[in-house]
Amino acid sequence: MIELVENYAALFKKEKLIEKILKEGKFIFYGVPSSAISLLLASLYKVSKKKQIVFIATTNSEAESFFHESASLLDSSEVSYFPGYEGIPYDYAHYNSENKIDRIRTLAKILSGEKKIIFTSVSGFLKTLPSSKTLLKNSLILKIGSEISQADLFYKLIQLGYLREEICQSYGSFSVKGGVVDIFSPSMNEPVRLDFFGDTLETVKLFDPSTQRSISEIEEISILPVSEFTLTDKEWNLYKEKIEVEDSKLKKPSFEISVKKPLEELISLVK
Repeated sequence: MIELVENYAALFKKEKLIEKILKEGKFIFYGVPSSAISLLLASLYKVSKKKQIVFIATTNSEAESFFHESASLLDSSEVSYFPGYEGIPYDYAHYNSENKIDRIRTLAKILSGEKKIIFTSVSGFLKTLPSSKTLLKNSLILKIGSEISQADLFYKLIQLGYLREEICQSYGSFSVKGGVVDIFSPSMNEPVRLDFFGDTLETVKLFDPSTQRSISEIEEISILPVSEFTLTDKEWNLYKEKIEVEDSKLKKPSFEISVKKPLEELISLVK
């Protein structure tokens, strides 16, 4: 199938109309059967000079289906899935954790500028996102030689939505053993192990969460929030104040709104 994609890509390179479409940046094709969409998209991606292509499907399930199909036609690192929230309006509930991981992982890829196809749904495309500056500001960048106290590091990680565990094995968790801090960021495929001497970061290593053994050493790590809905201390205090004021007006069919953990649907109150 990969060879088939390369063959179609070679044909597209010869077509002036395709070249014009790619330059305009907006692809509209009619009469394409659903079984051929992934093949068409992968072939266009191969000849496109643009870094990122966004494919918008009607629903999350449809977007995820095309995402998996395209992953078999391209390298898996060249495709990302960005789901939306398809819940019932005013039926307040926390977003699915897997969806939040997929979303923040894709946002990390977008910020890095990597060339890839992003598969999303209408709800995912229309959902308001924090600016790239806000996401980068809320990120924690560490490299060998960096100076940071454990107290400051733990505070920042908790602020970014990470939970402290005995063993770091799941996304959004971190653990501490003396001067070694393990962190599993949703934006990464493997967790990272930070080895400190005092307040100085000496080594940064990726490790296997199942065996806890180191895989490779890297120079720098960028730790993004667990989700794009992370609030600063100022926003969190404002959120709590507004929830207390608006609480009696909110439609809550099944449970009371808790001020201890923000509901993603209500983040717009302070963002």
